[in-house]
Amino acid sequence: MANAFGSTLAMLLVLILTIIVAVYFFQKSQQPQATQERVPFPVLRTIIAEKIQDVAELVTLRKAFDATINFNDATKIPFFDVGIPGTKRDFVIDYSGMIVSGCDLKAIRILPDGFDNNRVKIIVPQSCITDFYADIKSFKIRGNKAGIFAANIKIEEQNEWIRTDLESRVKQAIDEGILIRSNDNVRKYLNAIVSAQGFTADIEFIGDGSDSHIKLLNSANQSLWR
Repeated sequence: MANAFGSTLAMLLVLILTIIVAVYFFQKSQQPQATQERVPFPVLRTIIAEKIQDVAELVTLRKAFDATINFNDATKIPFFDVGIPGTKRDFVIDYSGMIVSGCDLKAIRILPDGFDNNRVKIIVPQSCITDFYADIKSFKIRGNKAGIFAANIKIEEQNEWIRTDLESRVKQAIDEGILIRSNDNVRKYLNAIVSAQGFTADIEFIGDGSDSHIKLLNSANQSLWR
């Protein structure tokens, strides 16, 4: 009787042990895999520098638009706000254009986090307007009504009207968040690089790119037409 009891107890212990082992390995298989091995910080900085060399276009945001300028004027009598008969000009200008925003990724700074070895700090210039222009092929004048003594449209006048309209549309694009969306693109791109190497990024944007279009307007290299 004792032998039978001992055999039963032994079998029960073996069964319990088998269940415990099975549960252990099942739980282990359900646990998340070990954190990806991180590269040393200097290597991470090199990886980021290499990856951003040819990706400026990936984080650039382009906004195409169609514009209409309504224009009317007349030559005024000196010292009086009265138009001279026959000098009135009344017409509409249609054109298409492009506004481009982006970030100078080559100017970023990558710093280690002094309190957390798993984090890096990336300081990035604010996105700014990098280009804007009117499509010269899209330029059209319609509804042209001119008095018999009206002056012809000069190229300098045309450029000034386009210049003024372009600036207003760039300001509108900024107000509507084009620079914020550009920053979001940069943030997503940098986070993807850093997380792939086992780090977490603290990304800080510095500076103010909201007046970049003014600098472009004052630049001798800025062409209003493309």
